[in-house]
Amino acid sequence: MTPADAVAWTLYLPAVFDVDAAGASLGRVAPLSLGAVAADAAAPLLVQRAALLLQIGRIDEARPALAQALKSADARTASDAHALGVVIALADNDKAGAIELARQAVRENPVSSGALIALSYAQQAQFQIEAALASARGAVRLDEASALAWARRAELEMSLGNLDAALAAAREATQRDPWTARTQSVLGFAHLAAIDAAQARDAFARALALDKAVPLPRLGLGLATIRQGALAAGRAEIEIAAILDPGNSLIRSYLGKAYYDEKRDDKAAPQFTLAAERDPRDPTPHYYGAVLAQADGHPVEALQSLQRSIALNDNRAVYRSRLLLDQDQAARSARLAYTYRELGFEQIATVEAVKSLSLDPTDAAAHRFLADSYL
Repeated sequence: MTPADAVAWTLYLPAVFDVDAAGASLGRVAPLSLGAVAADAAAPLLVQRAALLLQIGRIDEARPALAQALKSADARTASDAHALGVVIALADNDKAGAIELARQAVRENPVSSGALIALSYAQQAQFQIEAALASARGAVRLDEASALAWARRAELEMSLGNLDAALAAAREATQRDPWTARTQSVLGFAHLAAIDAAQARDAFARALALDKAVPLPRLGLGLATIRQGALAAGRAEIEIAAILDPGNSLIRSYLGKAYYDEKRDDKAAPQFTLAAERDPRDPTPHYYGAVLAQADGHPVEALQSLQRSIALNDNRAVYRSRLLLDQDQAARSARLAYTYRELGFEQIATVEAVKSLSLDPTDAAAHRFLADSYL
């Protein structure tokens, strides 16, 4: 169940409702365990069970529960069932089905925060980041007490580079629910994006104290630790993240980068290869692979990897706004310019530097390169 697309949805199955460990779900039925539920059980009970099953990744058991619930559900319960169906559709890489289910959930219950959260995931899978953020903000307006809605908003604010808004939303999420790894992880990444490694480490440590098996806060802790100058300790945390989620391309890329920073090229290169295999559409391993090839004196190989990275750049639109994508592209073009110069193609190198500045006038590397060229 690994989608051949820009997002590894199997990293975790995103929640669309605040469901606690005791089973209090959707606010309308009594707490429920994961024991067997009768086939003729009330629809809300079946939906609640499906939500809990999805929380722990048991999709094949959640499907029949939702199908049975929809046979007798009122509009409000049907909305909940369809919102959960979005999660399953995304795990199946059915983006068209996900967006239709999400819109149906909103039509059936326009005041459902969970339906709008589901819609935000479906829109993100369609590379509609601005629309996804609008849905997440709508979810917060409908239910300001929902930690999940605030956390979802924080994630999408970060994707658009709204770092102050992301940090504020992440803090709101943890104030409403400080006892889940999800909210603490989102706060950690918000601090990391704001270049506050100490606060980020504290948040990731709290997330791991709540759930040691989740890979994302482990990755975040590793990155924050490296940013504080403890490279070996940070790399060790990213290694654990890779063990917890061996199929995740992004974790592999960051692990390879950590090995490269330790000057362990023999261990870095296989990680970039694994990352590219896990997600052929991710530009990150190709970019870091180019950096490694250039450092090892293989400019032709570096050029090929950079060209591949640039070609794949817009696949990150699922995570980033157009502005941030342009900044990514500018960084890759600046690196490409240096590679062309190394190969003796000065004129092409200058063209790439100019292209980099047209995409991101604040790119310091491109300005330096262009100044050198003029000299």
